Amino acid sequence: MKTLYNHLIAGLTFGLLIIAAGCGSNDSESLETSTPVDSSVTQAVDSSQLAPPVPKILPNPYFNELAQLIAGTVPFDSLNLLNVDSAYYAMYQQRMGKNFQQITADRLKPMEDFFGEELKREGVDETLPVFYPFAGGDFLHVHQVYPQSRDYHLFALEPIGQIPDYSSVSATEMDSLLHDTETMLRDIFKRSYFITKNMTSDIQSENRTSGLIYTMLWAIGITGHEVYHVEQLHLDSVGVAQADTVKGREVTFEQGIRISFKEKAATEMRYLTYLDCDISNRKLKRDTAMLTHLKALPRSNTFMKAASYLPHYYFFSTIREIILDRSETIIQDDTGIPWRHVNKKEFKPRLFGVYAPPVSDFTADTLYQPDLERAYLDSNYFGGKMPFSLGYHWNSKLQNQMMFVRQ
Repeated sequence: MKTLYNHLIAGLTFGLLIIAAGCGSNDSESLETSTPVDSSVTQAVDSSQLAPPVPKILPNPYFNELAQLIAGTVPFDSLNLLNVDSAYYAMYQQRMGKNFQQITADRLKPMEDFFGEELKREGVDETLPVFYPFAGGDFLHVHQVYPQSRDYHLFALEPIGQIPDYSSVSATEMDSLLHDTETMLRDIFKRSYFITKNMTSDIQSENRTSGLIYTMLWAIGITGHEVYHVEQLHLDSVGVAQADTVKGREVTFEQGIRISFKEKAATEMRYLTYLDCDISNRKLKRDTAMLTHLKALPRSNTFMKAASYLPHYYFFSTIREIILDRSETIIQDDTGIPWRHVNKKEFKPRLFGVYAPPVSDFTADTLYQPDLERAYLDSNYFGGKMPFSLGYHWNSKLQNQMMFVRQ
């Protein structure tokens, strides 16, 4: 995917240029001379011939402030466009900060350290684009697994939603947005994944949090990033993503979104892309643009968790094959691609944690993997314990993670 921004270029600040004698070649057309120039002579350069300094790229005033507000990271006195009740916001910040601090210590930092060490051990290129099918808008955890990537590609069925012009609403209505955001994030804080029935209820159109745009903006803000650019995406007939910049403050997202973001002091822009799509075999057979787009994804590092075991079913075999084809590395739990479908000659497996049968919400006999259970007893595959909780067995801690690295 093409880069939307060039790196910032420092402006020229010198008004005089020293020209060395006997140069012998005309490297700069603007300084061409037909006679040798004495080294003791300086020649003034017309400042009108100098390229003007490239203006500094600033965060998007509206979308960045919205992201920082729902993350609770912007001081009340620094709000310029959005109106909230100061007392309510202070309590919201306190709760949000406490919850995030807790999962950072218990889950996020251990995840980043653990996967960072394992990826480095296997010599994985951690800067590759990231492919996250069945993502459900979860940028928070995939960023912890692959923090060095610049491009994150998320795919899920949930709608992106809409953003009204919050700069024109009352403090009471903004307080409702913060309340709905906190409600939507309850399962992320407690369990590390969104429960489908709760998410379906949370993103109803009558709620302020009408789609996954709010989870993505929240995650970008809470992880110390700023929002620079927001675009609508749609796929053309041959599966190429076409982008339209969101120019106003009110927007309803349809097929896709791309958010440009970065840490304040960073020089390189990063991109979060989300496409609202059904990636079952039946839908992909009819949606040839989406199928073409998925097959044309760059070589990527892939992440899956709490995927409702969908890659196990035959009617998701197409996306399963695409994942295996496009991935250089796959990090997943047992809800991702079944052990039997991974070619061990193509991918080197590393198994972590404890394998246990699926939780009671997923009772189909075909979801239990006795071959994976045996693999966990094989010292050639088993890599050790997991120092964090992630996935469906959050209550029992009988959790697993797998890493498959292309050989």
